[in-house]
This record gives sequence, structure tokens and C-alpha cells, in this order.
Amino acid sequence: MYGRFESARRQSERSLGGRRWGGRYRWLICILLFAVTAINYVDRQILGILAQPIEAEIGWSESDYRMPRDHPRLSRAELTYIESDGSSKEVVTSSWRSLLRHRETWGLMAVRFCTDPIWWFYLYWVPKFLHAQYGLTLAELGLPMVTIYVIADLGSIVGGWLSSALIGLGWTTNKARKCVLLLCSLCACPIVLVSQVSDLWVAVALLSLATAGHQGWAANIFTVVSDVYPRHAVSSLVGLSGFGGAVGGMLVAAGTGFILEATGTYFAVFVLAGAAYLIGLAVFQLFLPRLEPVEVAALQPKG
Repeated sequence: MYGRFESARRQSERSLGGRRWGGRYRWLICILLFAVTAINYVDRQILGILAQPIEAEIGWSESDYRMPRDHPRLSRAELTYIESDGSSKEVVTSSWRSLLRHRETWGLMAVRFCTDPIWWFYLYWVPKFLHAQYGLTLAELGLPMVTIYVIADLGSIVGGWLSSALIGLGWTTNKARKCVLLLCSLCACPIVLVSQVSDLWVAVALLSLATAGHQGWAANIFTVVSDVYPRHAVSSLVGLSGFGGAVGGMLVAAGTGFILEATGTYFAVFVLAGAAYLIGLAVFQLFLPRLEPVEVAALQPKG
């Protein structure tokens, strides 16, 4: 049951940044969600065990979200600032069919197909790589892994902040987002060397740079959704693009095992990890040459 609903929960969390919060907060909400997500991978097993007792004790569930206007401590000035790009009190959504008519939807699905699997590879294969390459025991993995994830968090914050800072300096949204995506892609490229270095902390530095690049990349990709799509389409689009990433992750998970079995080395896998973001950026530019608003028909609520 956890595996069935976890993906939908994560997509819903990230869609909140664009659907429930105004444009001025989108980058901040996205990077905070990614920072929390990265930390979550460290303690998710513990929380998985404690989830039911916590829910039973506190009576709180994941559906207990509130709109900003419903928060008792939010001042009128803060609410006006949050909703300064316009908001709708009426809850509407979009059909998948209406979204799939747009090339931008297929582009974002393809981008996440290319790059989401790399993050999953880092999460699940890096500890095994460090053990195989440097002989680290389970007890010795702690400091290197914490270092990698902390720097990944910083990459999320810096990547999200930088594109919005450039927009604040007068850059177009299209130019700012894509320049930061290019920078994040370049941060991932040196990872191709990681299987060739003999020093543990050089490898940790390369892995940290690559994971930081991914988090900065992802923060901007999720923000692009709310840049391009109307509020009522954000949640559905995040889910569809997440499906693309999940399909890619499924294939890469199996492919990684086959490659390691056939070659006995991580070199080819890390070459793929380094190239995936430049490929994703090329796909992004092909399908979304300009970041312009997409008109998507809304489904009006029944009743």
C-alpha cells in the first residue's frame, strides 16, 4: 500500500507550490519541498514504521492541508501578497485528455523520463557503489551520505533562488529558467569520472556536485509547470510528468543491474547519469522553445 500511494503523495506535495501559492513564492515552495524530500530519504524507513501510531495518536492525516486564506494567523497583507498573481476560490481541475493535446505536456513527461531515474539511481545505488569501490561498511557510509544529501539540499535552494533572482534582474522567465537548467546540467557532467578516482572524498565531492545539480534542475522543472500551465492544470500535469519519470526509473533500475552484470564496472552507468541532463535539456528546448502560457480547458466542479 505504501508503494502504491507514495508516488501520488509526492506529486501532490510538489503541485502545491504552483497551485495553492502565488507566483512570487513558487520557487521558494518548490525548493523547500525538495529539501524536505531529500532529508526524508534518510529517515523514511523510521517514519514508515511510526506512521500509523502517529496518525492514531495525533489524528492528523496527509489530507489536512489548508488554503492560505484559511490560515488563522495569516494577515490580510500577507494573503494579498501571496495571491498577487491572481487566484480563484472555485476549485477546478483539468482532464488528462485536454493536457495531452499539448506538446508541452509530452515535453515535460519526456524530460522527467530522462532525468528522474538518475536521482533514483543516486538514492539506491550510491551506497552500494561506495561499498564496492572503497570498501565502506554500513557504519562508515554515514558521513559520506549525509554530506552528499546536505549539499544536494543546498543545490535545490540555490538552483531555485538563482532563476528567480535572474528574473528579478529583468531576464525573461524563458531565459532565466533555461540558463539555470544548463548550469545544473553542467554540474552533473563531472560524475562520469567518479568511478575512476581513487580518493573517497573526491568521489563524494563529485557525487555531491551531481546531486546538487539534480536538485537545482528539479526545482526549476517543477516551477516551469506553474510558469506555463494554469492553476487548475498544475496538479494533473505534475502527476503526468511524474508518470514519465516513474517509467524511466523502472527501466533504469533494471538496466543498471544488467550493465553492472555485463561490464563489472559503474563507468557506463555514470556516463549515462552525466549525459542525461544535457539530453533532457535538449528535449526541453525541442518541446518548449518558449515558456509561454498554455490554454487548458477546465472541468467545472459538479453540483
